[in-house]
Amino acid sequence: MQLFQGKGGDFIELAFGNYLHDILIKMYREVFGMNPTESEANAWKYSLKAVANSMHSRRLTDTGVVVEYRLPYSDRRIDVIIMGEDGKKENAVIVELKQWEKAYNIGIKEMVQLFPTEIHLHPSAQARGYADYLRDNVTAFYEEPNQISLYSCSYLHNAKSNSCGDLLDEFYIDVLKESPLFTGDMKDEFEDYIESKVYKGNGEKILRKFISSKVRPSPKLLEHAAEMIQGNPVFTLIDEQKEAFNIVYSKVKQSNINGKKTVVIVTGGPGTGKSVIAVQLLASLGKEGYNVVHCTGSTAFTTTLRAQVGRRASSLFKYFNSFSGLKENTFDVLIADEAHRIRESSNSYYTPKDRKSTKPQIEELIDVAKVGVFLLDRNQNVRPNEIGTPELIERFAKEKNAEIFKIDLSIQFRCSGSSAYIDWLDYVLKIGGQPNLSWRLNNEYEFRIVDSPEELEAMIKEKARQGNTARIVAGFCWKWSDPKPDGTLVHDVSIGSWSKPWNRKREGSYTPQNDPYYIWATQKEGLEQVGCIYSAQGFEFDYCGVIFGNDIVWDEKANNWVGKKENSFDSVVKREKNNFERLILNAYKVLLSRGIKGTYVYFLDHATRKHFEDMLKG
Repeated sequence: MQLFQGKGGDFIELAFGNYLHDILIKMYREVFGMNPTESEANAWKYSLKAVANSMHSRRLTDTGVVVEYRLPYSDRRIDVIIMGEDGKKENAVIVELKQWEKAYNIGIKEMVQLFPTEIHLHPSAQARGYADYLRDNVTAFYEEPNQISLYSCSYLHNAKSNSCGDLLDEFYIDVLKESPLFTGDMKDEFEDYIESKVYKGNGEKILRKFISSKVRPSPKLLEHAAEMIQGNPVFTLIDEQKEAFNIVYSKVKQSNINGKKTVVIVTGGPGTGKSVIAVQLLASLGKEGYNVVHCTGSTAFTTTLRAQVGRRASSLFKYFNSFSGLKENTFDVLIADEAHRIRESSNSYYTPKDRKSTKPQIEELIDVAKVGVFLLDRNQNVRPNEIGTPELIERFAKEKNAEIFKIDLSIQFRCSGSSAYIDWLDYVLKIGGQPNLSWRLNNEYEFRIVDSPEELEAMIKEKARQGNTARIVAGFCWKWSDPKPDGTLVHDVSIGSWSKPWNRKREGSYTPQNDPYYIWATQKEGLEQVGCIYSAQGFEFDYCGVIFGNDIVWDEKANNWVGKKENSFDSVVKREKNNFERLILNAYKVLLSRGIKGTYVYFLDHATRKHFEDMLKG
């Protein structure tokens, strides 16, 4: 999808006549069902005219131009793509436009700081990322012998090279070599760069080729992903995981032979290896040439996977709401990990009008692939609109006359391999399980209740000092504030004289490795922050310190859990009328099962602490 496509000459004429701005606003309303923001409309008015000026000065009228092109299966849009020939081959140049005047180095790879509280991906890294995505997913850019060669750059027409902050700093040399940045006083260099790629024109033909090309992962991308995954010990299959993988793998192969739509449902608790199986399926099937895609409903979890497989392979990891409007059987295989987080619908307030769907999300996911593999834990729904269950998936699969296979993973790999601990935890939280204390008798897993948050912090930091991965997490019982004007975090999580900030919120655009959630989970600074359910889900640590809040407490007389909405700062979950307690308990189960070797807990509520202590006595 794009808001404008046409000849370079038409683009120039419309921009000079101030008509292009109006056309884009009209198209935006038609596509997205709302008005663009004022800042976006202003960018079209001034930034696109700057590009048109440069194209006019070099007489680049026989080119092809695309404006506001939305990347396939994504909500990201490319500002401008200019197409033409250079006398030897067909080329396309991505131009990322910014009205910034300056930005500064903050010592994080490929990131810049615009204001004290506003961090963004470097514009040239952004443009390069778009180019990588198209090269790996759109056939026009990788199918030989006549593929379109793709280039990228960024143009900051309001900036000056000697006063643009650190945008041209040596720190960013690697990205600038691949995707140069031009400021307003580098207009001649910008024009030289564009002209050298497209000066021979014939851009309309290239534009038609691009717009009509198919979208599917390139063989080289799938091969690269397989190398990244199969060479990473994080994704190693063990014992029953291998058995489950082999079963799913064979069912996928059989379905491809007989052509029958197939749905495979894989269930298992935390740490049973669902995600390892999912990622290995992606690698193995992709390596064999299947058109395969991985998706989840969790931003934190998807970010983790993208960071682990690297920049290039990250484009294969998408979200459940990425498939609205796609044709049936677009993919050979769709792998839906954490399928318990499937929503009722893929639509949201921000869904473009042309992508609004009338189908339930589960129906979209089943329809879009010949084989759907759904991996889930029925006790990890943590938000009201998360409705994924084995029964729901099976019901829709039957409506599609799909062949259904079910696999249960019973072996525990997180929590020191102790399925008994998870069984006990479910029992304590009254979401299933048994009063099984064998994990404690056999010293399979370390679980300790502490007397203060200071003690909890000291224990977690000592484990980290010893070389373990360790973090503190908490129930959502405190406000999550925006950073202060100077960028420092507010110490929201406060208990007596002890306080810590939540992990940094997401603001702006990030690479997976620079995402605030990933930094919290992997960098040293994360030890000084507290993670909540939305940042912790999808991560695991050697040791996890949990602050069990007072948004739910144990009532000894009623022998049951009682929700306390007045103590919750989770605005979405608080609106739930009938299922508040279950969602909060599921969230605490997730937090209490993040630790591989051990979990330490501090309780805000005395009765809740006593309940856990009683359950430890058997």
